[in-house]
Amino acid sequence: VNLSYNSLSEGQGFIRVFDAQGKLALERAMAFNKGLNNVNLNLNELGNGIYVVEVLKGESRESVRLLMQ
Repeated sequence: VNLSYNSLSEGQGFIRVFDAQGKLALERAMAFNKGLNNVNLNLNELGNGIYVVEVLKGESRESVRLLMQ
């Protein structure tokens, strides 16, 4: 999965993937650059289903739903 995230500043953060029950399935620490950041997430270990991908950086938190088939 390719994820693009626009950051207003440089800094450390996390990308987290949760399954439909809210269980943490993947966590990856990230160093974000100011501007557009592109991240390739290998989600091959995850089974089919609905997941929530969350990007955390400082006080900012963005999330998107993902359907794995």
